[in-house]
Amino acid sequence: MKHYIFLLLIIFLASCSSKKAKTPVVKEDATTLYSWQMNDAGLKTAVAQANNTVDSFTTALKSNNPAFANFALKIRFPGLGGAEDVWAANIKTTPMGFSGVLNNAAELTIKAKKGDPVTFTKQNISDWMYTENGKLRGGFTIKLTYSRMTAKEKAKFDTAFVFKMQ
Repeated sequence: MKHYIFLLLIIFLASCSSKKAKTPVVKEDATTLYSWQMNDAGLKTAVAQANNTVDSFTTALKSNNPAFANFALKIRFPGLGGAEDVWAANIKTTPMGFSGVLNNAAELTIKAKKGDPVTFTKQNISDWMYTENGKLRGGFTIKLTYSRMTAKEKAKFDTAFVFKMQ
């Protein structure tokens, strides 16, 4: 599992394509956890922290503070027998919630590719992040994953990402 999440984090930082496609719309509440995640108390806690503090993300996004960058939201796509979390970047607020561009492909739940546009509501967010002067803000699932890495995995992570863990 560590390697799968680590791979998703690496993919998250890859650049998005500008390809246009039909915008998937998420319709289920992100607080519902499925499959292997149901037994992971740490993940449940990380998602709850993200849900409880997502207004901090929105405030930072709207602030236009030049110290803030790399805004992204992890959104939950429901599927048969489970769900999948996918990072989206280029986040904008909309009257109904948020829009963005997928930063990695959904593999299990929908036929969406990296670079596809997506719209979703606050209830579908399972994590959020941005950087402030290069330091990670939010990123509760990232921090959880990092805490579970070996020293060697942490060293790779630290050199691969644009932000520093605190």
